[in-house]
Amino acid sequence: MSRLSLARYLAEPGAIIRATGGLGLLEMELGNYSLAETFLEEALSLARQHQDKKIIGDILHAQSELARLRNDEWTAISFLEEAVSLLRQANDPWNLALALSDMALVQIRLGKQVQAKENLLESLSLYRNHGAQSHQLSFLLGMAGLALQARGDKSGSIRAGKLLGAVDALQTKLYGDSSFNPSDLEDIAIYIAQAQAHLSEQEWESSYHQGQSMTIEQAIDYALEDTVDIPIEL
Repeated sequence: MSRLSLARYLAEPGAIIRATGGLGLLEMELGNYSLAETFLEEALSLARQHQDKKIIGDILHAQSELARLRNDEWTAISFLEEAVSLLRQANDPWNLALALSDMALVQIRLGKQVQAKENLLESLSLYRNHGAQSHQLSFLLGMAGLALQARGDKSGSIRAGKLLGAVDALQTKLYGDSSFNPSDLEDIAIYIAQAQAHLSEQEWESSYHQGQSMTIEQAIDYALEDTVDIPIEL
């Protein structure tokens, strides 16, 4: 008997929600997006019935990742905005930080730089409060994307190259492998291509290698040094 079948047999709502949501995440990882959507929608419906804000927020966050994988940024933002609101109400700073990081990356794709930077800075503060050093890599990734968008020139590409080099080296050091989900990896590939378009091969390699030699504290300090004005969206 599967975990989901057992949970349904026992009629334990929390177990059913967790099992259904877990199946959704598994199918998403396997690339079965339609099936993943079905499981996640069922899990969300059950969670709403039981009015558990934390679980609802977590499922919405998972649905946002599915939307990102489908390149549907506006749907992803919609899920994330509700997830962030509910996780704040549930006083769940850890999952709130994760949702804020992901929302910032989607906002960068949409050109919403001001909101993205605000969310990145808040997520960094929450990660630091929890001593979650490894998850601060999401902050560095987002700041690389902002450097490319806000500057749009060689200086932004050099800055992004250093931050991406730091992310590459630090994730290997902290995890031994990639710590990013598939949609984050897509963003990394986009940022690398954008930075390389403004730099010679030597300039790119130099900035990337400089970043690889940074500690996480040095990389964060470097990211926070970027004082370029971000235009207000009208």
